[in-house]
Amino acid sequence: MKPTLDQDTSPSSNTTPISSLQKDKLRKRNSQGSQTLARGIEILELIAEVPGGLTVPEIAARMSLDRAIISRLIKTLEERGYVKRDLGRRFRLGSRVLQLARSVKYDLRDAAGPILGDLADALGASVILLIRDGDEAVVIEVVEPTQVSLDLSFRLGSRHPLAIGAEGMAILVGGPPLRNERPEITAGRTAGYVVSAGEVHEGTWGLAAPINVGTSVAQASIGVISIRPLPEHDTAALVMDAAKRIGVAMI
Repeated sequence: MKPTLDQDTSPSSNTTPISSLQKDKLRKRNSQGSQTLARGIEILELIAEVPGGLTVPEIAARMSLDRAIISRLIKTLEERGYVKRDLGRRFRLGSRVLQLARSVKYDLRDAAGPILGDLADALGASVILLIRDGDEAVVIEVVEPTQVSLDLSFRLGSRHPLAIGAEGMAILVGGPPLRNERPEITAGRTAGYVVSAGEVHEGTWGLAAPINVGTSVAQASIGVISIRPLPEHDTAALVMDAAKRIGVAMI
């Protein structure tokens, strides 16, 4: 029997229309999923801002949420390796975040490469690129000026505490204020850069600025290292401009 002209033989004719109630449930489910994701990301950002880590009550207080909600979110993040719990029940970023950071590291080096070279030549000094790894700053790139031969002992992979040296402090400058932080870090938030002398390597002078990508908390910095102090105002302007350009390139 052939279908008449008024019969709809398309596959969609057998599809049951979605009711308004089903649509509302779907929208609610999607909204809840987005909220859970946003809260999980916020937890990671909060933990990243505090070198010593945070407890569940501290996270709950900062997010103005019930501890039970934070506990459920933290459990999922811990199971997937994004956070780890220490003996004091404080949570720090886990190995999974570091794995993701390694991928970002290579993107950062690619974006920063030409800018680092231009800065090193303009200042006639070594320029280094660092990223945050927990409580430490790690050197991921060192660029020397083409016309000057220098050996200031900064090597790829070398690390030092964030609160020591201009480069580490600059990363903290790009984040929220911390309790009992060094005055240099507090002042750096207004100035946009930090200066130090002989803190990481004796006999060296350094100036560094945070690299902010969009509105995120800084996880990297760019610094210039010299065997003698450079003109601070002019050097700072060049370093901060380089940091800004790298941040824009990473967006």
